[in-house]
Amino acid sequence: MTMIAASIKAYEHEQHLWIYEDAGAQFSETLLFMALHDEFGFGQKRMERIVKYWNELPETEMNLREWIQCIAKYGYNNKEMDRRYAVKVLPLASSGLMRRNKINGREYKDRIHNVILGAVVITYHILIQHFRFDADQLQRLSRRLYGYAYALRDEALRITIYDFMAIMKKECGIGYDILTEYEKQNGKIKVGPKWGINMRTGKARKRDEEIL
Repeated sequence: MTMIAASIKAYEHEQHLWIYEDAGAQFSETLLFMALHDEFGFGQKRMERIVKYWNELPETEMNLREWIQCIAKYGYNNKEMDRRYAVKVLPLASSGLMRRNKINGREYKDRIHNVILGAVVITYHILIQHFRFDADQLQRLSRRLYGYAYALRDEALRITIYDFMAIMKKECGIGYDILTEYEKQNGKIKVGPKWGINMRTGKARKRDEEIL
C-alpha cells in the first residue's frame, strides 16, 4: 500500500468513526432528554441550556473519571449505568457495524459505547452543577433510562429510537439528522396527540383536561 493510499484509508477510518460517534451521541441525547422531559418536565429552553453548557466545556476539563467520582457522591453507580443502560442500548445504536465493517467494527462499537456512557456522566455533572439536582433526582432519572433501555430491547413493544426522536421533535422542537434520513427511507413517523387521548370522547386531550 502506498503512503497516499494509506493516508486515504486512515482518513476514511476517521470519517467512519465520526459518523458512528455522532449517531451514538444523537441516540444518547434523545434518551437523556426524553427522560428529563418525562420525569421533570424539561422543555426546549432547559435542554438548550444543557447543550450550551456542553459546548462551553474546555477539552482540558473533559476528565470523566473525576466527574464520575463527583456524581458518585450523589448515588451515581457507573457500573450499574453501564450494565443496565449503556450495554443494553449499544447493540441498537451500533446495529449492523460488525457486518459492514468486520475489521474495524469492534473499535467502532467501543467508541459508541464510550459516547453513550460518557454522555450520561457529563449530563449528570451539568445537572448537579447548573440545575441543582440532588441524589433523589439523579436516581429518578437513572430509573427512566433503565426503563427506556428495557423498552427498546423488548421486541414485543416494537418501540424504536426513531419513535423517541419523533416525540422529542414534536414536543420539544429538537431535530435529528438520523431521524430525517430514516423518514426519507421509511416514511414519516406518526406521533399521537401531545397530551394524550380523552378516553370519553376519543379526541385529543387538552393540557389541563382529565384523561378519563
